[in-house]
Amino acid sequence: MPQITRNTAVVSFSLDSQLLSSFDEVIKDAGQTRSATLAELMKRYVWMQRWEKIREYGREKAKELGITSEEDVYRLMGDA
Repeated sequence: MPQITRNTAVVSFSLDSQLLSSFDEVIKDAGQTRSATLAELMKRYVWMQRWEKIREYGREKAKELGITSEEDVYRLMGDA
């Protein structure tokens, strides 16, 4: 019989009981499961953290190039 591989991991962590109750209430009203909701929240968190790194890189480059306005951006684009 072929073996089925699982592409998921079981994760265990502690939460404040009131927070968990509130979370369960909200996801129940939305017709969601804990697993699906937490997976979506984690995906969004990862995306936000990556986006913030990109934004920070942009801020640093803007500072290096003396960009303080949209006009500066257009000026530099014209130099390209």
